[in-house]
Amino acid sequence: MMATSLRDFASRTAASGRIRFGDLRRLQRDLLPNGITTREEAEALLNLDQAVSRADPDWPGWLSSALKAYAVSGEGVDSQRASWLAERLSERRTKAAQVLARHLATETRCEAGSDAGEACSQR
Repeated sequence: MMATSLRDFASRTAASGRIRFGDLRRLQRDLLPNGITTREEAEALLNLDQAVSRADPDWPGWLSSALKAYAVSGEGVDSQRASWLAERLSERRTKAAQVLARHLATETRCEAGSDAGEACSQR
């Protein structure tokens, strides 16, 4: 179950229409210090990303990295999580969603053993 504080954070931030530098740091430090661990958390952040019109420049990269870490564990790509994320991302047109879609596509190609060239060696 998603922590109430994350739900409150997402509601307040969405209502303001923007994610500020301090909001992002609070999210990293206080609300998700271990990253995204549940689908509810991932969904809340995807919805927040869609709801805001302005965001700190670090937001797309942080969200992309956090969602990628959620979908890709030490053993490789979690196919259920990756499929769910791919479906959710196909509905989104935000900068963070585009960055994440590229990262997941590269990760999946690398996992499958296809020759993605330099992109696989740089992950």
